[in-house]
This record gives sequence, C-alpha cells and structure tokens, in this order.
Amino acid sequence: MASTNSLSTLLWNATSNATYLTAASTSYEFLYNVFYSVHDGDIADGISASDGCSFANGELGWLPQDAALFVESAYTLGKVTGNTSLTEL
Repeated sequence: MASTNSLSTLLWNATSNATYLTAASTSYEFLYNVFYSVHDGDIADGISASDGCSFANGELGWLPQDAALFVESAYTLGKVTGNTSLTEL
C-alpha cells in the first residue's frame, strides 16, 4: 500500500498540478521531522502521541513498516523531483 506522500508525488508527476507537490512535500516534511533523527540517522519505529510525537522505539514493538513509509516517501519524492539529497538519506 502506497503512502499518502507517494500517492501525492505520483499524482504530481502525472498531472503537474502543484497542489499534489505541495501535499507531498508537506507530508514528507512531517515524516522527516517526526520519524528521522538527524543526530544518529535512526528512523523511529513509531511515534508516541501521548508524548508530543516523540520517538517510541521499542515501546510499540519493532515496526519496520514505519521506517519503510519514511524511506518510500523520501525516495519517491526525490526521484520525481530530481532532489538527490532525498534518495541518498
């Protein structure tokens, strides 16, 4: 199942409608700010809604689909926009 970010990215690629690119970029920024740790390069396996969207590593069990969502979003957005920094995280 594709993420909302990937769907928006693919719709932007197919239609050139800037609304889809804005949605994809905003969605990716959220994922980056919440799931990715710039300090050590870790991707959270979840977030805790009860603690201000903090990392929930280990609390929810290891959930690789959360990391996959982040990687898929970064790769898809980077690929269609040509932003190689997104595909090289």
